[in-house]
Order: sequence, then C-alpha cells, then structure tokens
Amino acid sequence: MNKHTDHKSREKTGRRTRLICLIFACFSLVGCSLPAQSNYPEVPAQSSLLESSSGSLPQPDLSGSDDLGADSDATITLRVAGSWSAEQLDLLGRYYELTLNQVSTLAHEDSRGNHISLDYLSAYESDLHLVAVPLAQALWLTDEQARAWTAAGDWPDLVLTDHYSAIQANQLLDLTPYLMDDKRLSADKVSPALLSASQSPQGLLYLPWRISVPVLLFDPQAVPESAPVEFDQVPSWQEFVEHCHRLGPSTENRLVLANPEFLLPVLPLGQDTQTGWTGWDGSRFDFTSRDFTSTATALRHLVEDGATGVDAAVSYPDYQLATQAMLGANQVAYQAMDSSQLVTLSAGRSAVQVIPLPRTVDGTYPYPVNIKALSVSKSTGQPELASQVAAFLAADPDALYLQNRLKPQPGLFPIIRDRDVWAAFLSQVPGRTGSLDQLPDLMERPAPGGSFTSAAWPALYQELAGPSAYRLLTESEIDPVIQSLQQLWDEKEG
Repeated sequence: MNKHTDHKSREKTGRRTRLICLIFACFSLVGCSLPAQSNYPEVPAQSSLLESSSGSLPQPDLSGSDDLGADSDATITLRVAGSWSAEQLDLLGRYYELTLNQVSTLAHEDSRGNHISLDYLSAYESDLHLVAVPLAQALWLTDEQARAWTAAGDWPDLVLTDHYSAIQANQLLDLTPYLMDDKRLSADKVSPALLSASQSPQGLLYLPWRISVPVLLFDPQAVPESAPVEFDQVPSWQEFVEHCHRLGPSTENRLVLANPEFLLPVLPLGQDTQTGWTGWDGSRFDFTSRDFTSTATALRHLVEDGATGVDAAVSYPDYQLATQAMLGANQVAYQAMDSSQLVTLSAGRSAVQVIPLPRTVDGTYPYPVNIKALSVSKSTGQPELASQVAAFLAADPDALYLQNRLKPQPGLFPIIRDRDVWAAFLSQVPGRTGSLDQLPDLMERPAPGGSFTSAAWPALYQELAGPSAYRLLTESEIDPVIQSLQQLWDEKEG
C-alpha cells in the first residue's frame, strides 16, 4: 500500500470514529446523573419517553449513515433557525464536535472558546453540520413562520423563540428527558429559578439561551451643567426620583426622563412585591393590585412634576416621534429601555451610562427578565443530539465565548453563573457602569412574568408598555383605564 493510500485509509478510519462518537456521545451526557443533592428544578417528564423496559432513551436514527466506509462524507446535519449566519453556525458545529471528542489542537493552539484560532477551527474536519435556516423579518420565531413550517412539514431541528405560543408549542419537543441530568444545567451552574421560569404548560419546551433586562440610560451630555454622577451601585427608586428632581423639569430643549411608559409593567415599589412584573400574580395580570396602582401613581407623579414630556394634549405617536428626535440630539437625561436595544444606540450617544432597573427599598424582589430560548422540534430525527447541541450553545462557557466573538450582541446576557463569562458579555456594553456589574447577582431571582405560560403575554406586554401605559399616565381618571386593561386581559385569556 503506498503512502497516499495508507493516509487516505487512516483519514477515513478517523472520520468513521468521530462520526460514531458524535452519534453516541449524547448518551453518555444524558446518562451522567447529577448527585442526589442536586437542586435542578423538578419538571414534568413524558412517561412514554422515560418508561421503557430497559430504562434507556430512544436510539438515534442512523439511516443514511450505514456505509461509513464509503468515499463520500458521512455527516449528520441539524438545521438551526435563529440569529446566526451560515458561517457562524458552521464554526459552532465544528467546535461542538471538537470539544466533544477532546481533539488535540496540536499543542500550539489554545482550544478555549475565547482564544481558539478561527482559521484552525474552519479547517477542522467535522461530521456535524449546523445549517442556518433564515427567519423572515425576525430574530425569533413568529407564529406566521410557525404556520408556514407546519403547512410545509419543514420544521428545523432547533429554533430560537422568546415566548409561549400554542401554535409553536404543538410542534416543540419536551426537553426534560434529554436534559434533566445535564451537568451544565446543575444548580451551581444555572439558577434553578431561571429554568423553572421557562416551563410551559407542556413541559420544558424552552431552554434559556440569553436574557435581556430593563435598564435606564443616563446621558450626561443632556445636562452638562449638573455635577458628574457615578453609578457604582444600583440606585433605589427613591434615589432615582430625587435625581430627576435635582435635574429640574423638562424644557423645550431637554427631557429628564423619556419613555416612562416602559417602566409601568416592571417597576415594583413595595417591599412585599412577589414578582418582577408589576401586577402579575403568577397566572394572570391583576391590574387592581396594590403594586400596579402604586407604580402607576409614582410614574404619574413624575409626569405631573414635568420630568417626562408626557402630555395629555399630545397623542402617543406624536410623543414617540418627538422623543426620538430629542434622543438623537442628546437632549434626554434618562431613558428607559430593554437592554436588548443597546445594540441600536447610535455613535452619537457614546457617552451614555447604563444602569440596571432601580431597586426596591430592600432590593430583594425578583428581577424582571426577557428570555430568549432554544427549542427542539418534534420532527427532528436526532432529538438527543439536538438537545445536547442546544445545551452546548446555551450553557457551555467556551461555546458562549465563541458565540460572543462571532456575533457580539450587547445587552443579551448569558444564563450561566460563570463570572468570567459575564465579564466578557458586560465588557461589550457601551456605557458599562459599576452598577451594571451587579447584574449577575440580580439574576439569582429572575422573573419572566407570563412569557412562557400565557399565549396572551406578548400582546398584553406591548399594550402595557405602550398606548395603555400612556393613557394611564395622562388621563385624569385611571380607574376606567385599569378596568379596560383587566377586561382586555381576561378576554384574551378566556
């Protein structure tokens, strides 16, 4: 046998070995049980998947991969719908197999996700192909896209989504049997509250991938005459309001606070607040609750004091246009927004400082979060592998480092507790403050409201942080507005 033939034979044998490892490695991951004292949240399991005579999981579909010695490549393909490009997913798929098989990087490469050479990674021979599936007009799955995939019988293996939808849920796999013993999701790695918060009525359909949070932006350019402000600690609501008063009322050339309507659903004021979403009682919105009415009253006081630019004589669309114009001209001291929007900040607002949501007096209330999740479709031919890839993308520190290098997304934060990973993500936030570095501690009690339990949540949230909130801040009588909100919620949930 000549050298070329011998090299080709060894290469084929190596690829055969890697493919077999790729197909079956997920069994060892699924079978590695956590210690008995694990605090992993108990989630309902599908008995049909767990209760077999051998107690083992269903075997993967090996059809199409029998002839591992053929000249053509034997590969496994997983189709992934999300915000990644084809090139990014290609590298992530190669990195998953490389780390799974613990392949040597020839001693001169650092294989950690924050250092590995992308040239080396792109040249690595992988038997797993992650293929990008575009999401039309969106970064997350919409009901329209879900209907189209269902009608065509063409659901991807993995998909990014951000809320519960009955239309989507019917096509998604309960990940409980595949991830309930995954050490990457143990209580010392990921907050059990975050995993429990992602439970849908049908089980663990959503594995948290990233989170965003409400924040305040402070622009010192809007108030050059005021004393410099250092935000080393998360301010309390009282401290925030006092600072707004010191800055004085809004004028034609300046706003003290823009978008106060965004704070209405997320700003708890009382010490006994039960959730991070004002008025959410765990199953429905109660707009007559003390938390909700006290939040509305507090924001109305800022409006009455002239700090917001909100005016009953100005329509909500006109107010939004005027606010955007003043933001672009650096004429707004404070702005309330979701951290996922930080990526949209213009270069002209480079001086802004980012502060977490003001806290309650005791600072122990659950912190409101928006969760972006990875789901696996029921139609996948590789449920174990797809579930393991989802956990890898969501909770493996090196995978998170690599994703952050390939596609920086300031304001979308990791779900794991690893401080070094958090530091890497926080370092990309423009206007990072000392108070923002306290986010990992605030995430010990995350609260996504009803985003993964109620199909009515997205529509109600948009209403509550927009037109209805504006009405609550401007109309002289708020009881009729509260009653209409309650009726709207009850009708959607009924």
